[in-house]
Amino acid sequence: EQEKAVETVKERSKKITNVANSLFEMVSKGIVSIEDSSAQEILASNNAKLISEKGISLIVIQDEKIKINTKSPLQSIASVLFNEAKKQSGAVASIQSIKEKTEKKLEKFQSKTEAEKDLIVVTEIRKKNWYERYRWFFTSDGYLAIGGRDAASNSAIVRKHLEKNDKIFHGDIFGSPFFIIKDAENAPDRSMNEIAHATVCFSRAWREGLYGVSAFWVHPEQVKKSAPSGEFLPKGSFTIEGQRNFIKSETLRLAVGIMPIDDDYVLTCGPPEPIKKNSLCYAIIEPGGSGMAEAAKKIQTEFSKMFEDVARKIHIDEFVRAIPAGTTQITEVGMGDSHQKNIIGNEFD
Repeated sequence: EQEKAVETVKERSKKITNVANSLFEMVSKGIVSIEDSSAQEILASNNAKLISEKGISLIVIQDEKIKINTKSPLQSIASVLFNEAKKQSGAVASIQSIKEKTEKKLEKFQSKTEAEKDLIVVTEIRKKNWYERYRWFFTSDGYLAIGGRDAASNSAIVRKHLEKNDKIFHGDIFGSPFFIIKDAENAPDRSMNEIAHATVCFSRAWREGLYGVSAFWVHPEQVKKSAPSGEFLPKGSFTIEGQRNFIKSETLRLAVGIMPIDDDYVLTCGPPEPIKKNSLCYAIIEPGGSGMAEAAKKIQTEFSKMFEDVARKIHIDEFVRAIPAGTTQITEVGMGDSHQKNIIGNEFD
């Protein structure tokens, strides 16, 4: 019965992941709504369907009902499905753990130490830092930068995390995230340029291959969180008053890297130079090539060639979430500076 339960949950997790990957591919093609006919066809091809019960929208996949908001961007809905797939995978680990412990007690094939070690591998979960729910990276000068993933997180970083010593960035283009550099009263030009570059790369410019787009930064007091009288602000939007300080970004290049942090390893994405500096390994990416899911798999494969034990612990959806919406190609991979620091002193800044 345990084996049957494992197979059922595994199959369900796989199906949910397949649907999420397919939806991410639709984002690469410019589809933004789950109610679009193309998205509906994707659901049907995976034996999934969108239903409503008591006013609540649900995606049904192998009898599993997953609550969604049909007004959310397709990328956000795909992330919800990925999270559900991870929960299902966790259930598999729990069932398998019980099965393994039972077998060990009955057959005594392994020592008590080995059994405890296996249990730790199954149950150990790192508590994430608050900024990991957003796009984030550390600049070459050590400043924390956070950016929105969608309208909801755009609104959240401004309303919850914008403080008086910060600077806030936005692309000079419709469809741009906000980025904030924390405690940036005296931030050097290098860090400001890096965040302007990230703001442009994570905007619509990446998906549409628009080069030469600028970003601008302003002080927190210039950001107004409510619309002028008689006007309406869409979710995730704000009014900017006063002078805007523009920084042009000539290229569209980012890097994905595995960064040591809190005695663990996490995935980060930002401009190439700070990612190279702060990571064990990196992959430089540019627009074009594969859809998001396929590009994520390629990056994970490249990292596995260098640090297999580390890369395989990072779930594939973390790679998908790290890269911009649209198509992506890898142009360079290599070892980061943190790899050398770990070898020399087994520590990092």
